[in-house]
Amino acid sequence: TPAEDLIQRLQALYGEAPSATEARAAAEIVEPPSPAPETAPPVVEITDEEIPATEADAAEPRIEVNYDEDLLDIFLEEGDDLLNSSESALQTWVDDPSDTQIVLELQRYLHTLKGVARRAGVFPIGDLSHHLETAFEDIANGKLSASPDIFKLLQLCHDRLSNMVEQVRQRKALPPIDDLVDKLDRIYSGETDLFTTRNEPPEIEIVATVE
Repeated sequence: TPAEDLIQRLQALYGEAPSATEARAAAEIVEPPSPAPETAPPVVEITDEEIPATEADAAEPRIEVNYDEDLLDIFLEEGDDLLNSSESALQTWVDDPSDTQIVLELQRYLHTLKGVARRAGVFPIGDLSHHLETAFEDIANGKLSASPDIFKLLQLCHDRLSNMVEQVRQRKALPPIDDLVDKLDRIYSGETDLFTTRNEPPEIEIVATVE
């Protein structure tokens, strides 16, 4: 080793073996002490339970969807067609409120939408369609008269139905229909100013499911 070589050279130089102290000194010069091994940081295992949920994760809704997928596909296809036709007919009627044939056509569209929605288990859409169907029937029979507020309310109902169909397509919670049904009921009670601000209960989302 290098330390032994150095001791032999010292012995040749001085004619005698170096003392034990000199030998230790020579070994320390040639072979400095090895540094202490670095201690690896402790490994800490984090389980899923210890990871805090983010605010977004906590707010993300967890919605159980139990639709009959076969019937739901039929509903979505027919629902789009029916709402497109109904929207077009509604605009035609707004342009000519005296055309009762268009009103009867609107009634038939909503009657069909009600049926396919209920068969697929999308009952909130079926219920709102039923209320609209009744309103169009009463308008056609002269029980209700067309007015700017009625036109606005019926357009809001159609917009809500379109929005609900899209949310069903994305398997999301459906918005409530109580606010629109309340306004339809106020029409029958003789109110003419449907859009005056009132202290109404807060809206609560409902989940549409099918067994």
